[in-house]
Amino acid sequence: MDMALRSESYDSLEKKAGRIALKYLFTWFGIFLAGGLMGLTMRSQQADLISIGTSPFYILMTMHGQFMFIGLGTFGMMGVTWYVLVKVLHVDLDYKLVDAIFWVLVMGFALVGISGLYGEFAAGWYFLYPLPLYAAQDQWTLWGVATFSLGELLIGLGIILYTIEVLIVVARRGGRGIKNSLSAIVRGLGFDGVMKSTDKFDVSIFPLVADALDMLIATIPLAALLVVMFIGSTIDQNFGLNVGLADNMFWYFGHPIVYQLLFPAVAGMYLVFQSYSNRKWVGYATTGGIWVLAALTNLLVWGHHLYLYPFQPLPVNFLAQLSTMGISIVSAVSIYSLLSMTWKGGIKWDPPMLFTYMGIFAWLEGGFSGIAQAMIGWNLYLHNTLWIVGHFHLFALMVVAMTAIAMIYYIVPRIYQGVNLYDKWSKVHFWMSLIGGYGFVNVWMAEGLLGVPRRYAYHYLLSVYNIPVPNLDLLGVIFATILGIGQGIFALKLFNELVIKRIKKIGVEVEQYA
Repeated sequence: MDMALRSESYDSLEKKAGRIALKYLFTWFGIFLAGGLMGLTMRSQQADLISIGTSPFYILMTMHGQFMFIGLGTFGMMGVTWYVLVKVLHVDLDYKLVDAIFWVLVMGFALVGISGLYGEFAAGWYFLYPLPLYAAQDQWTLWGVATFSLGELLIGLGIILYTIEVLIVVARRGGRGIKNSLSAIVRGLGFDGVMKSTDKFDVSIFPLVADALDMLIATIPLAALLVVMFIGSTIDQNFGLNVGLADNMFWYFGHPIVYQLLFPAVAGMYLVFQSYSNRKWVGYATTGGIWVLAALTNLLVWGHHLYLYPFQPLPVNFLAQLSTMGISIVSAVSIYSLLSMTWKGGIKWDPPMLFTYMGIFAWLEGGFSGIAQAMIGWNLYLHNTLWIVGHFHLFALMVVAMTAIAMIYYIVPRIYQGVNLYDKWSKVHFWMSLIGGYGFVNVWMAEGLLGVPRRYAYHYLLSVYNIPVPNLDLLGVIFATILGIGQGIFALKLFNELVIKRIKKIGVEVEQYA
């Protein structure tokens, strides 16, 4: 009887967490569709199909980067995190705090949008300090800089509150007392693999704790930089920081935020593969060890973004290169374990497995391309080319976004009875995402190898081996359109299953009652 009550309680917890997770994930998917239209517009201009102008291009580039990249790292991956935490720990969330985080993020993104649409802020998602202040009034407004800074600060606050909530939930799983709580966090980081414990954490928790600890540390320097920008744009334009220090402060956050995307996505992959496999997790102790390594190296790799900066000390560059090699071990072991789980596992290839499996192979390609550009010698050639754009789209789009979609497919049928997402349209969605997505990002990779520069609003004057670059861009537009249509099909399917069919069902019930 007690076990039945506990099972019912766990089911209730999972459904409650699933609803809040879907609230975050559906918000992200809406941002994903809007940001995708922005990206397609920019790519179409580079392909010489349309012309929106230089300033609008860079406004779109700034908003696209913030909404797609940071939006995926917040709404998308936080949604995944909430569900995984409750699913594997059987511990309730602090729903008032989780809901507050949601609205803090909404306000932050609203201000970022206002800074672009009305303040014409166009310094890029990375905003390359002190460019925002020097270009103010000439290319965009000072109040636009202030609004952007305030919006980013709110998003940063949301991230910090998220990390605290993750650590609180994990600590609560350890039981009462400070010692037990701290022990749970240490075990949840990955040390559970070597510690003597009768109640082992699920491996899905390891990347979430590593991510929470790192983002709690890495977000603080960015917040300080944003405060400086806000003061410089509102009180005293001469107030500022050394450029070298400012760039290091940004990238100390700028690379960990990449893993704010990847780590929760890996947690989702771990969960999906374990759910669909009939095997125990392969290499539990090793998996724990790599997440301890990940938490350390993630805070040391920021320097590989600054190889070409003349003020950056060579030892820092070497440290960044070595740390990048170190964090690649995390990817290698995770991919090996995930693929091992499918060997003779009796896998049923439902959409959650298909989309996470797609993400694994993008992870391989994205990882190898990342190692290439993290090598100091190769970076001299690749740094300002479209290779960089292709690399982070491999991760953000083909690994993380596809895993977020997999989690929507995974959660919805478990929360809403009678919803049918696993049909022929899910297969169409998968193949259009696979063909369109891989084709789209690999056009960038090829252009990068050919030396095509990034951040150019127009490509009509560029050619490589007598091939006009807009011709290559056109190929990218075609693949991006296929990708976009696939997401549109998925959006319509979700709307039909969760809105139209439910309205019809309510109508039938009302008629029967009447």
